[in-house]
Amino acid sequence: IRGAIRLVWWSILFPMLSVPLAVAIGLAAADDVGWSLFTALAATLALIAWCRLAPNSYRALVSGRIWKRRRSWKIYRARWTNVCVLHGLARTLNGAVLVPPLARPVIGFTFDRLTICMLAGQTIDDWSRNADAFAQTFGARSVQVRSSRPAVVELMIVHADTLCTVMPVPSPVESVDLFRVPVGTT
Repeated sequence: IRGAIRLVWWSILFPMLSVPLAVAIGLAAADDVGWSLFTALAATLALIAWCRLAPNSYRALVSGRIWKRRRSWKIYRARWTNVCVLHGLARTLNGAVLVPPLARPVIGFTFDRLTICMLAGQTIDDWSRNADAFAQTFGARSVQVRSSRPAVVELMIVHADTLCTVMPVPSPVESVDLFRVPVGTT
């Protein structure tokens, strides 16, 4: 049942993928296989055309959203308890393991921001000492730790650097006559 709930949730999150699929399945269920295949093919071609013709909007509305959801789950949420235990940030009380709760991670294309509610007795220094270990654990370039308000810590996890991308130098359209440039005259 959890799988069905998750499928419905993802269908709501990504209607540009789920609506054409639902129409194709509905047509197939109505014994109209020809229109079902046509709908599936047309939707696939439309998504490919969208990806090729407007890659920025496709990334913002489709692939980027899927990538962010996947990154949030795979890198942070699924491993959070183990990460806290291994870095000494979890506590044991009456036989129960207490883990600092991870608020909703904000995922970006160059950095992610995690907001964590610290456990009683923790300080910002406890988290700062683990910054390099967090970077290694999350496969990041660097991790910055700061306190946004009392009992809350924010981890800024930098996983890409847009300034590292080499950009080609554009060639000049026309030649420049440097003798026409006034130099040293007042």
